[in-house]
Amino acid sequence: MFFIGGTASLVTTLILFWIVPVYNLNVGGAIIVGVVEEVGKLVIILYFIKKLNPKYILNGLLIGAAIGAGFAAFESAGYAFRFGTMNGTDFMLSVMFDRAWMSIGTHVSWAAITGAALVYVKKAEPLKGEHLTDAKFLKLFAVPVILHSVWDMPLYLFQVFNLMYIVLIIIAWIFIFTLIHAGLKQIVRLNVGQ
Repeated sequence: MFFIGGTASLVTTLILFWIVPVYNLNVGGAIIVGVVEEVGKLVIILYFIKKLNPKYILNGLLIGAAIGAGFAAFESAGYAFRFGTMNGTDFMLSVMFDRAWMSIGTHVSWAAITGAALVYVKKAEPLKGEHLTDAKFLKLFAVPVILHSVWDMPLYLFQVFNLMYIVLIIIAWIFIFTLIHAGLKQIVRLNVGQ
């Protein structure tokens, strides 16, 4: 799931960027990046959730996290290669270090939220198109899109000491912990019913 889901979501995202290109990473460009990359991961999360039909929120969280981690690993490798060839080893190592510590609140957590949200709305049913238009799913899916968009915005004043990134990571993890809590409650309810 990490390898296939990560590469497939990256390829899906590249196809979407070919359809909806981003020329400048201004506020509008950052929003496009947030939407495109989160939709790219969503497509592959949909595939795995459709194929595996998990009924537990925690399974959806794990599926999303695995795909997000694969996406992040391959994207980070691309950045490291590009910046390493352009600016040398020291800059490449700096980019790799930053992307490593920031990964706890980026693609891994964003995709985990998406995967958990899908299973949360579908419950034990097979995945249907109506689950994607469910208001609960759309509200939860908006979270990673918004977090990703803000992450990429050129808000330099708020990036001092990585403050903006730390706040965005904390917000992502508040949602992760909330979904973990919902997943644990779901398991308790199912076990009490047995």
